Amino acid sequence: MEELWKHFKLSDKEKGIMAVESHEVAISKQQDQFSILFTLQTTKDFNKEAFKSTCTSLWRSSRGVTIKEVGQNLFLAIFGSEEQFQEIIDKSQWSFDKRLILMKRFYGDISPAKVTFTHSLFWIRIFNIPIISMNKDVGAHIANEMGKLITVDAPKSGLAWGPFLRIRVRIDITKPLMRGKMIQIENLDANWAVFKYERLPIFYYRCGLLGHQDCECPQLKTGCFAAKEDDFQYGSWLCSIAPRGGRKKDACIPHSVAQDVDDENDLSVSEEPEESQHIGRPVKELPMVAGIGNPAHPVATPGSIIVVVARENFLSAVTQEDSNVRKDTAVLDSVLVFYSNLKLII
Repeated sequence: MEELWKHFKLSDKEKGIMAVESHEVAISKQQDQFSILFTLQTTKDFNKEAFKSTCTSLWRSSRGVTIKEVGQNLFLAIFGSEEQFQEIIDKSQWSFDKRLILMKRFYGDISPAKVTFTHSLFWIRIFNIPIISMNKDVGAHIANEMGKLITVDAPKSGLAWGPFLRIRVRIDITKPLMRGKMIQIENLDANWAVFKYERLPIFYYRCGLLGHQDCECPQLKTGCFAAKEDDFQYGSWLCSIAPRGGRKKDACIPHSVAQDVDDENDLSVSEEPEESQHIGRPVKELPMVAGIGNPAHPVATPGSIIVVVARENFLSAVTQEDSNVRKDTAVLDSVLVFYSNLKLII
């Protein structure tokens, strides 16, 4: 349309500038302060009415929410209060049918045709770093390497010791996902820190870009590489698997490529770090890390092993048959497996 407009020959009436006064847009300005523009990251057709209906039902509150389609795959959500608006922002990222919903705060002085979506919020877990580096300052440093820091999941003390460090980052979704980072702590050797993303939607294992799979990849269409499954540089290991629960499922929940994720708020993302799940039989708590050498708790029988599950402030252990443990430990974020004499075997 812009190219067409350049060739127009305007009449005198068309060239005349119509001035719009402030009072004529006052009601719009009042409304746009609680509004969000959003789009579904997809190149495929989708059921827009179902999409709008689902978002309306999940984002509504006592003050209400109105969703309007304002362009091609472009929607406007108008909230009734600042609190409701902020809650939706705080709980992002959101997804629909495993596709990422990209959001941007709406300002009424922008044309829908000029809106671009290039960034999204993610909770990211950082593994394989020394415990000494699990604090607010190091988390902020890593976050700024990945994108824009939003917050580090740490208490007031700044220490975030545990099986992983958790950060919230605004990342550029037009670039491949970062899989990790070589990090050197003081005079120690540089080490590969592993990144895992919570509620990671669809992405392609070959290019690492969000929002599409093999047949939709723009790099395939431009001949950058052939669609072969060997030598994939990305995989489901980038997904941080949330604990399963008995909560209600919905077609519109945050989705990990590795598994379906249950969430009590359907589209929302939990703001609390998820703990590793215990496995199998009843768990007996152990003392702090210094106490893991106590062979009396729990008592292991010959042929069994002890699984020690790392938690934020304590260790727990459970006796299991070898075969069951090897099947179940896949759900654990951090697990140490010992023989009954507490000899480390993995």
